[in-house]
Formats: sequence, C-alpha cells, structure tokens
Amino acid sequence: MRSWPPRGKDNIKNEDGSRQSGTDAGIIPESGLYEETDPESVTKEVERLCIARAMKILEYSDRTEAQLRMKLKEKDFPESAIETAVEYVRSFHYIDDKRYADSYVRSNMDRRSSREIREKLRERGVSREIIEDVFSEYEFPEKETIKKLFRKKYGNDDPADQKTYEKAVRYFGQKGYSYQDIRKALEEVIEESGDCP
Repeated sequence: MRSWPPRGKDNIKNEDGSRQSGTDAGIIPESGLYEETDPESVTKEVERLCIARAMKILEYSDRTEAQLRMKLKEKDFPESAIETAVEYVRSFHYIDDKRYADSYVRSNMDRRSSREIREKLRERGVSREIIEDVFSEYEFPEKETIKKLFRKKYGNDDPADQKTYEKAVRYFGQKGYSYQDIRKALEEVIEESGDCP
C-alpha cells in the first residue's frame, strides 16, 4: 500500500523553507504507517497535504463525509489532519451529506426500492436524520418501478405463469419491495399483457 504522507527523511517542509524528517515532525514511520505522537505536533504541511488529497478525492466524484474520512485514513493521515481537511472542504460545501443523499435518491428511485436506497445511504455513512429529511421530499413510484424492472429482467416471460410469478415475487422481495406493491404491479403487468390472472 502506498504510504501518504510523509515517507522517508526530510520530506516535511517548514514555513521558513527548511526541511525536517517525518519523525521530528511528530510522524513516526513504522511499516508504512504513521502515528501521531502529540496532536499539537502535526505540522501545517501534513494538514495541507491532507486537504490536497481530500480535494483530489472529491474531484472525481461526490462523497459523504464518512466516505471521505475513510479514504483519508487509508492514506495513513493522522486523525487531526483528517479533521482539519474535513472542516476545510465542508466550509466550501465540497461535502454535504444532504446534497449527496438527495442526488442519490433522485438517480436511483426509478431502479431501486426505497428500502434498498435507505440501506445504501446508511452504508455510506449518511445519518438517519438526513435520510428521513430527504425521503420526506419524494414519492417513490415503487409499483411502476417493479413493472418496468419486470419487463427488463423477464422480457417476454409470461407473468401469469406460476413459476415466473413466484420467481418475480422472490426477486423483488429481496430487492426490498413490499409484497403488496409486488402483487399489485404483477397483476397490472398480467392485465396489460392480456392474460387472465
């Protein structure tokens, strides 16, 4: 795993232009990991590097605060430098969990169940309060989504066929849709296909 930052001797640049080793700066190299000996000893240079890495991560895709923290920890930054970097990017709204959740809901509500979306957001570290706040702004077309996904997954399979019907009920149940929505959606698919239930 690539160590980041600092690595080796004399790679911490001080404000006066002089350089000092990572050990002298309070960062102790040990098997590619770096430990804080004292929160006060973490230099502005390490914090600057942590902010730069955070900006680079966010340049490619939006992240939740928890995801960003995890990415920075993977690069062995000290906790205090991570905190500084998170505060910095948050101050410019480069991370915003509510914005992230809102965008995720809008881009997934026509292909995932509301339950699955909730689980995905929780996995990404979005708080329950933010999830509930965002969900209150949307109506989830679960029944219509099931109908669309049924046609996409099962194509020309007859939804009135008992085996197909049971497979579809299991599949959509595993995806987090309620049995009531699944049953109603499949009944409508059957009606639209011209078959009797």
